[in-house]
Amino acid sequence: MASRDDALMARLSACESAALAEVIALYGQKAHRIAWRMLGDAAAAEDVAQEAIIKLWQGAGGWQPGGQGIGPWLARVTANLCIDRARRIRPLTGVELPEQADESPGADVRLDA
Repeated sequence: MASRDDALMARLSACESAALAEVIALYGQKAHRIAWRMLGDAAAAEDVAQEAIIKLWQGAGGWQPGGQGIGPWLARVTANLCIDRARRIRPLTGVELPEQADESPGADVRLDA
C-alpha cells in the first residue's frame, strides 16, 4: 500500500490531475467522515476535507517515500484542521458579556431614594 501511495504522490508532485482525482476517490470520503465526526456539521466537514486534500497536493513535492502512506497522513491533517476550526469557533450568546458587573444602584433602590 505504501509503495502505491509513494507512486501516487510522485504523480501528484508532477501535477498530474488524474493523480489528484485518484487521491480524492481513494481518500476523500475518509477525510470527510473524520471531519464530520469531529465537527458534527456536513458543510464544515466538506470544507475541512477539501482543505486537507489541498494540503496534500501542495506538499506532494516534500513527500518522503516509505512512510505509513497517504491515509494516516491525511487522517492526522484532517483531525488537526478540525481542532483548529473548533478553536476558532466561539459560541454565540447573542449578547456579549460585560467584563465587570455593573455596580450602579438598581431601579428599585433609585425609586426608594
